[in-house]
Amino acid sequence: MPSEAHLDHAVREGIISEDQRERILALARTDLGGQAAYASPDEPFRLFRGFRDFFLAIGILILALGLGSTMLSVLPWDSVEMNSGRSLLGAAAFAILAGVGWGFGELVTRKLRMPLASIIVVLSFCGSVAISAAFLGAAFLGGSGDIAKSVIPVIAAAASILAAVAFYLRFRLPFVLLPLGGSAVATALTLAHVFDPEIAPTHLAIVAGICGLFVFAAAMRYDLSDPNRLTRHSECAFWLHLLAAPLIVHSIFSFLSADLYAGAPYAAVIVIAIIAVLAFIALLIDRRAMLVSGLTYLGWAIGVSLSVLLGSASGPMTFLVLGLLLVGLAIGWSSVRRVILNALPRNELIARLPPATHES
Repeated sequence: MPSEAHLDHAVREGIISEDQRERILALARTDLGGQAAYASPDEPFRLFRGFRDFFLAIGILILALGLGSTMLSVLPWDSVEMNSGRSLLGAAAFAILAGVGWGFGELVTRKLRMPLASIIVVLSFCGSVAISAAFLGAAFLGGSGDIAKSVIPVIAAAASILAAVAFYLRFRLPFVLLPLGGSAVATALTLAHVFDPEIAPTHLAIVAGICGLFVFAAAMRYDLSDPNRLTRHSECAFWLHLLAAPLIVHSIFSFLSADLYAGAPYAAVIVIAIIAVLAFIALLIDRRAMLVSGLTYLGWAIGVSLSVLLGSASGPMTFLVLGLLLVGLAIGWSSVRRVILNALPRNELIARLPPATHES
């Protein structure tokens, strides 16, 4: 069994990072019945293990695109031919392709444990299931007609949800929660359009925002179950936050974007105020996705504000101010967060958030 000396040697050789060393030791302490004395200062997630993983991911991506595009080129896809029994052939073909994707999952995800290649596999698998379901729906509903055109996207999105659930239950890959949540959001948006074909974009933004709140709640459930970020629950939360953040942020600013892009000073002030609230939430839960999603709006608001203060728009100055804010917050993140948490009254919820200090 590796000792602390072995882990120190692994850090010196660059095999693992200092943060990974501390997380391993903290996890070992919790396995022995103790308490973790360390919490990761980062938002740990695995994207790829090495160039072998990267090389295999490229190969799987090219193979999936080649197989999928070849099938679509020879199968019926227009509204005339979709009425025929040939749609069943399309459903069967992509079902076989989904089976191939599942087989790659057994090899790449379960055996080789390659994160980046697994991401390509799960996206290909869910996409194949969705297209197969779309062909199957077209075979029974027909490719033409308003009902078919409305229902088939719902069927495809729902099938993608089931595919992602099955993949997650089998392989426990945290990234799967991203396409799972995305498929659920796509289903909700498609259903909204089915019930109201003339739905306004602002109403769709509201639906997207509500979906984002549900995804955010799921992400927080994972976060609160692992405040020290030692297990895969933290990575599950990371991918869900990555989905929830743009849904929430863009739905909020959809009501202000037109005035903001037109250079309205009041819109810039409101945007900056909202970003400040989002920054407080991001610091509180120790997740940066919301701030990243709002960078475009913040940059535009800074540009409008500078044009009012200086009398003319200044692109370089906008980048300078925005860059200083981001670098300063990135470097001082832990310190600012410590001040915020220390100022808040202690309760059960605050106690379940990632701790303010990360020393082992």
